[in-house]
Amino acid sequence: MALALAGGLGLLLAARDEAATEVASGPGMLVPAQDGRQSEVLRAGNVILVAGRGRVEEARALARRLAGGEATAALRAAGQAVVVQEGPGRGGIVAVAWRRQLRAERAEDPALEAFVEYWLGRGA
Repeated sequence: MALALAGGLGLLLAARDEAATEVASGPGMLVPAQDGRQSEVLRAGNVILVAGRGRVEEARALARRLAGGEATAALRAAGQAVVVQEGPGRGGIVAVAWRRQLRAERAEDPALEAFVEYWLGRGA
């Protein structure tokens, strides 16, 4: 019985290690899980681009190109939407995925595109 419990505990710990490794890998900075309505959007696998004033239109163009169109309710439900929100400040775009984030000065930054392509569809 003790051997079975030890084996089960070992499997549980190994599964937790794999999950931690998966979350820790990939582009962007690891951040704590978000709360509230935004959390539901990100948990589903969607990516949010928070664009400073002056960067909203280029963020929208990037979002449409990478997601294949506007962020419809169907795309959001499937975790395949790239949602654009206007944020405070001037310039810059912050890409946010489930527990990940990346800052870029412009939508043309290749790291921003790589972030969206990698995390889109990878929710909780």
